Formats: sequence, C-alpha cells, structure tokens
Amino acid sequence: MNELHMLAQQCHGGLRPAQFSTIQAKYYNGLFNGALDPDEYFSKFKDEGESVLKKIQIELEKQVDAFLVNKS
Repeated sequence: MNELHMLAQQCHGGLRPAQFSTIQAKYYNGLFNGALDPDEYFSKFKDEGESVLKKIQIELEKQVDAFLVNKS
C-alpha cells in the first residue's frame, strides 16, 4: 500500500488526487493502526481506489513523457 500512497502524493492538481484522498481518508489510518480488519477493509480500499490511481498513473506517465520529449 505504500506505493498507492506515494503515487497519490506525487500527483498534483485535478480532481483525481482529491478523489483518492477521500478514499484514503476512509480506510488508510484504520488499516495501518489496526482499527479495521485488513481481511475485510483492504479489499474495499483497493476496489475503491484502484481505478482512480490508475488514472493518476496514466496522467503522470503523460507528464513524464512530455517532459522527456521537451528535454531532448
């Protein structure tokens, strides 16, 4: 889950990071502090956050690719 958190923190602007932050706030602390059952709630966290994070990943890849093209 650290990769999910890091990816969300690296992407700036737009609604997607805000969407993930909302999902993360719902589960993250409870999962990592032992207040929520990970067998039940990690899958819920993953189901809700995965598609948003995929969109963030795609946007980050576009930005990196554009940077590399402009740098050449």
